[in-house]
Amino acid sequence: MILAIVLGVLLPVVVAAATGNLSIPHNDAWSYSRIAQTFGRTGHIRLLDWNRSALVGQFVVLGPLASSIVVQQLFVAVLAVVGLFAVYDLTRPALGTRGAGYATLVVALWPGFGLLATSFMPDVPALTAALLCLALGRRALERGSMVLFVLSMACGLWGMTIREQSGAAPVAVAVCALAIDRYRRALRPLMTIGVTILAAVLYLGFDAWHSGLPKVDPPNYAVVTSTLGTAVNLICRSWFTLALPLAPAVAYAARPWRWRRHSQIAAVLTAAAAVMTVHDFHPKNLFLGNYLAWNGAYAAVMPDGDDRVVFPHHFWWLVVAAACLSGSLLTGLVIENYRRVGPILGVFTLVTAVGTVATNLLGQNISDRYLIALAPGLLVIVLAPAVERDIPRMRRRLIAPVAAGLAVGLLSLAITANGFSFDTQRWRTATQVAQSGVPAARIDAGLEWLGYYSPAGMVDRYPSSGMGFEGYFSRVASCRVITMGKVSRHGWKLERVVTYSTFLVAGTSRLYVYDSGTPC
Repeated sequence: MILAIVLGVLLPVVVAAATGNLSIPHNDAWSYSRIAQTFGRTGHIRLLDWNRSALVGQFVVLGPLASSIVVQQLFVAVLAVVGLFAVYDLTRPALGTRGAGYATLVVALWPGFGLLATSFMPDVPALTAALLCLALGRRALERGSMVLFVLSMACGLWGMTIREQSGAAPVAVAVCALAIDRYRRALRPLMTIGVTILAAVLYLGFDAWHSGLPKVDPPNYAVVTSTLGTAVNLICRSWFTLALPLAPAVAYAARPWRWRRHSQIAAVLTAAAAVMTVHDFHPKNLFLGNYLAWNGAYAAVMPDGDDRVVFPHHFWWLVVAAACLSGSLLTGLVIENYRRVGPILGVFTLVTAVGTVATNLLGQNISDRYLIALAPGLLVIVLAPAVERDIPRMRRRLIAPVAAGLAVGLLSLAITANGFSFDTQRWRTATQVAQSGVPAARIDAGLEWLGYYSPAGMVDRYPSSGMGFEGYFSRVASCRVITMGKVSRHGWKLERVVTYSTFLVAGTSRLYVYDSGTPC
């Protein structure tokens, strides 16, 4: 447990502080941090048309402290620690102390977790609220405590004011409280129904208020044309995206020669699906991306010219092969042991999975970071039978899980180090350009800089001009553009090339600063 907190949160916080990443926004959090800063300074909520999640619950709890980006991101780091404790608490009944600690470490090593734990993205706060809801709900149902049930619903409601998908947690608790006989007898059904309805009414009231705010950025739901194809593609890519971080647990638990025949067949069919998925999407696009990607975390934030290769082609093939092998074995383990997960965690995992697919079918993009919520339930399914085996015999079989853990941990470390280096160098270079007299709003250094320094947030949801994200925030072309690769455009002049370390202390990458010829 301590190792999980150190590697997943404390080490990233120290590195982020040392490199200046704690004081700058990251990825979509440019909008969240700016909204929070305005609230901290004025007490007013001014949205920027770039906040698809509810978000409000993430910053109102900070009050005036929300005016500081450093405080915002340290707050998320604290919530990351709480979230890891919640993972440990939820998995311990099935896995025991040692197994729960191992499961928590697997979550902490999730590629990109260190970046999420040190930025004001809503993923960690929403995840923590959902897991706290489940942990309190489990205790409420086991002890017959209405007070804990109310607290559980309150945590679930808080999570829904951060990201609506957190609603899977209070739904799971309420369903188990009303549908499972022993829990229904422990709590008074009428009180349970009353508290659940009250929580639903409060959320609907919040949603109605939130929907009426200016520049609220509501999702445009529209059923995709090919529902079956979209669902199959998402499920396959999501499964292998999940399987890679869970590989240490899979390597520890998988004994396919002991499985029943249908579990073995399911694993073989998944291997065949892996081959077809890699063929259809290419190894570069097997994973859902955004953090776990061959060109680094959220590479799409940069304008045209981004030709950086963070992980070499042959190395990425090995990563994909490991994910496919792990995914095949994971399928067999789930088929073999799905009954081992407790009702609350099981219902939450199922509702989250179904909701994720439904969200994609309604036209919304799904990123790898959305899948972290599925990890605790799957880890219980994977590890529960293994921790019951004879420990002395298992010690002779630790080579594979240790190797898998080191590999995933090093990949996660590389993604985090590259993200920190990439972000801080772009921000530092753009700051130097601004100090030379160029208005900050006229510099294109990627999504975060454009959005953070834009006069009014997003001005055009469907821009017809402008490179990269420029058209979203301004109807005037940027006069200085920073790219990751050389760009050949009429009238552009290369001003300078900035060299920096790809992984903070190793590797070489470059930024190219162009004068676009547009007057500033």
